[in-house]
Amino acid sequence: MTGYELMVQLRQSPSTRRIPVMVVTSRAGAKHRDRAMKEGAVAFLTKPVQEDQLIAAVEQLIGTEAPRPVAPVA
Repeated sequence: MTGYELMVQLRQSPSTRRIPVMVVTSRAGAKHRDRAMKEGAVAFLTKPVQEDQLIAAVEQLIGTEAPRPVAPVA
């Protein structure tokens, strides 16, 4: 099963259709982004994912802004 197929299945079930899906992939092409968004993704990030991009995408999904660490956490 591909990630696209999983998103289609999630959207078909009443119990899972509202779960937001964030795609993280190595495929940066517009056709992959367009397909992911068409299948119901709410965010599309390409690898390697930058920490600030991931945090911003999650904050947008949950509607809050998380506190930023002063230094990287090991």
